Amino acid sequence: MAALESRMEAVLQEQLGLSRFSMSMAKVWLSKMGIAGEGGDPPSDSDALARVRAWLLQLLNGRARPADVDSWQRRCPEVLPKLTSCPVWDIGSSERLAWIRELQRNWREIRTEALALQGHGRAQGFQPYRAPSWAGDAATDGAGGAAASGAAGAAPGSGSPPQSSDSGFGGVPAAGAACAEATTAHKGGSWNVCYFALHGAVDTCETLRRCPRTAALLASVPRGYAHAMLSALAPGTSVVPHHGPTNKKLRLQLPLVVPPPVPGPDGGERSSCCLRVAGTEVPLCEGEPVLFDDSFEHEAWNRHPTQPRVVLIVDVWHPDLSDEEVKFLSFVHKANVRAAKAASATRGGAVSGSADFLTVLEDARGSPVPADLVFPRPPDLAE
Repeated sequence: MAALESRMEAVLQEQLGLSRFSMSMAKVWLSKMGIAGEGGDPPSDSDALARVRAWLLQLLNGRARPADVDSWQRRCPEVLPKLTSCPVWDIGSSERLAWIRELQRNWREIRTEALALQGHGRAQGFQPYRAPSWAGDAATDGAGGAAASGAAGAAPGSGSPPQSSDSGFGGVPAAGAACAEATTAHKGGSWNVCYFALHGAVDTCETLRRCPRTAALLASVPRGYAHAMLSALAPGTSVVPHHGPTNKKLRLQLPLVVPPPVPGPDGGERSSCCLRVAGTEVPLCEGEPVLFDDSFEHEAWNRHPTQPRVVLIVDVWHPDLSDEEVKFLSFVHKANVRAAKAASATRGGAVSGSADFLTVLEDARGSPVPADLVFPRPPDLAE
């Protein structure tokens, strides 16, 4: 048992980035799972912490992903086992997804508040999207080998560009880890975001104050992942194929501004803006939400030559996770953010030319975003 506890401490500290104090609190949970202390008989698969227990045992065995991970998830840094794996979810009439329909009913109000962020020729609250350079590092597959699709950095299939992970505190790398530089994660054009929530890592009070209806709707979302933002792709912008940091959440995109169709290669018309998840292309339509698992490789683009695309993004905990599992994972998440803040403050944001995730965010916040990169021209606002 002592050897197991020692290995578990290494996982908590080195892989999840927990401080000594947070580790002592985490051990209470580990005892419940029969991993540390006097936990008694190991819980069965029906127990409320079964998925988290399987994930921690997976980490103890040196695996970031299960052996049977989907090929489109192989470069996601963190894949929890025993969670429903589906690239694009059917929203349908499920009661547990009723919050999505509430956002959909109010999408025009959300859009009105988003467009009101324009002022003095700038997009107030918006900043260029940036992620640490470690987000683009090649990840290994579930068996611990190189990604199965050929050369390092290649996406499933062939000819895809190197991938980068969405920003977020997924435990990879450890909290406060430095990166050589920031990456833009898009080709051509400009990608800008306005945060409503980012795990408490940035101050979003002013944006929430200026968008009260949106703030109220976001506050009513059950089991929110504390990450919500407006995402604007300027004309001619493509977000490169990439993965989110983990499969323990799902991502909602609610399109608020979508430019009209553009000419297609066959002489007809095609959607100007699309999302592609695990090889499946999803055209975007204003007011029509898309729920997907961003641990699968995905990309997005705006082909329109003059008009931007704006969507609301909201992350929620995976619906398979029990309330107890969400409590534990939230605890780890918050502890990781606190550690990242402390590390950033200690190093003053830079070490030998490197920057941590929080510094990358703050540097981006200081870059003004011209209004025409985010807001459409008045004629396109006609309903």
